[in-house]
Amino acid sequence: MHVSAVEASRSGKASRRLVEAAVAALREQIVRGSYADGRLPPQGELCEELGVSRSVVREAMQLCRLFDHRGAPGHGAGVQLDIPWPLLLERFPDHIRRIAQRDLALGVFFLPLDATLRRRCVALVEEVAALAGSEVLQWAEVDMDLSALPENSSARRTVPVVRQALFSRPEGMGEDAWFACRYLLRLAIDDDLVVRAVCAVTDAAPFAVCPAIAPAFCKLEGLRLGPGFRRAVQERLGGVQGCTHLVELLGPIATTAYQTVVPLLARERPVRDDARMPRHVDSCHALARDGEIVRRHYPRWYTGAGEPGATPER
Repeated sequence: MHVSAVEASRSGKASRRLVEAAVAALREQIVRGSYADGRLPPQGELCEELGVSRSVVREAMQLCRLFDHRGAPGHGAGVQLDIPWPLLLERFPDHIRRIAQRDLALGVFFLPLDATLRRRCVALVEEVAALAGSEVLQWAEVDMDLSALPENSSARRTVPVVRQALFSRPEGMGEDAWFACRYLLRLAIDDDLVVRAVCAVTDAAPFAVCPAIAPAFCKLEGLRLGPGFRRAVQERLGGVQGCTHLVELLGPIATTAYQTVVPLLARERPVRDDARMPRHVDSCHALARDGEIVRRHYPRWYTGAGEPGATPER
């Protein structure tokens, strides 16, 4: 078992990516029970086994020792994929019948330390649940074992309040919709970012009538991804004209399409020397006009300190 080699940084400290790879390899062996009594081998053996330096092994071992600080002891070393129904019987004894029938949903929330903000967050969760036709039947505090965290560490100071919430099934929701909601939305766009074809599918939804609205998303054909796109979507598919879940998918789809297609076209098309600043410049932190990206790729629009123009990649 060897970790993929990654060059160490110039400062001499082990590369973060290399440490993370070593931690992942050690965790896999720990979960498999490869180490007797749960004890890690000596550093020298691990260096040879993983194919990394002692500095990487030391840091990886230290991180492995902190696995159990999340939740109750040992919970940080694995992932729970299914709802732990037997545990819920102990934690929510007033709802034994519903738990036995698997007729509930469980939510886990990481809440702020500030009591006022925490109350607001709890109220917001309950409000959203009510809008979906559900109800928060009960909240329960999740036990935390912080003994593995140093007394004055930032991790201990900022540890959130973790609570579980038990949700009821909305009235009228069938079995298929209760256990899964699946939405699929595909857009075919041309080089001018104009939508040429749409495929919208609702495989499972809260109500039986939900899939009937999917064909309405053909109204997107002919729209251009760019300024005014969201407004045009709301005009065609807002409210009862569309499906909220599918409409919300359009945000990340449009952003991903724009950030994928525009750079590809920029490589193929000559740079236009017009008076207008590109729309994506100054549209986010990375593309701020006084930032390094704009300085390097859009020197004409650079407003920061220093000489505009291309600089070597670091």
